[in-house]
Amino acid sequence: MKKIFLILIILNFSCSKDKFHKEYYSNGNLALKITLDDKGIRNGPYEEYYESGELKVTGQLLNGEVKDSVFVYYPNGNIREKGFFKNGHRQNWQEIYNEKNKLLRREEYYELRDSAYLNQVIVYKANGKINHTKSSFFKLNIPDTIKLGKNKLTLNYYDNTTKSDYNFLNVIIENQYSEKEIKNDTFTDGTRNPFFGVYAYKEGKLLIKGKIEEKILKERLIGKDSAELEITDLYKYFEKEVYVKGKSNKK
Repeated sequence: MKKIFLILIILNFSCSKDKFHKEYYSNGNLALKITLDDKGIRNGPYEEYYESGELKVTGQLLNGEVKDSVFVYYPNGNIREKGFFKNGHRQNWQEIYNEKNKLLRREEYYELRDSAYLNQVIVYKANGKINHTKSSFFKLNIPDTIKLGKNKLTLNYYDNTTKSDYNFLNVIIENQYSEKEIKNDTFTDGTRNPFFGVYAYKEGKLLIKGKIEEKILKERLIGKDSAELEITDLYKYFEKEVYVKGKSNKK
């Protein structure tokens, strides 16, 4: 059994074609280690190190771009940040911690026009509760299964980071009514927990795609007796896959 085990180890090492690109600090410590495939392309695990020698970053590369899960560490070994990358940029939720492994904030990145768009931010207090004055996020009230036809859904919107005289929300949903008809429908009800409609025209999986538009209105004084209204639009995006089942709920 020992002889067979040794032969397997030798075969595994001899079949490996991985090479590495390495960079070093002036003190001789390893700074960077990147896996190269047999064509010299940066594919596979990569590692970054602090000048003092501790591990700083671990991740994966695909054709030279960062992909999948990435972990960033403090010199003491605790995680400083962890998140997900796709096409070389951040995507989905990232988490940031302090040196004692306490969660400080969560950030959601949405892929928009081939770049990472900061979509939501949740900041935490020392006691672990959400700091609403520094956070900007929403919660979708969408079940995993919806009915054929019209579905009335809601979301909860939390954002106290912007100061304004007036603001209101629109929810814009990309609804498909048939194989050929797709429309962007806009919904508003004057609240921070607006409803919106999703139309399901056939059974099966459905990807709900929407956009939250927040209009922020501020009055700016011009001289002593006049003012103008400034309007700023902020956007948040969401997607959720649901299953469409059952009879139409149209009467």
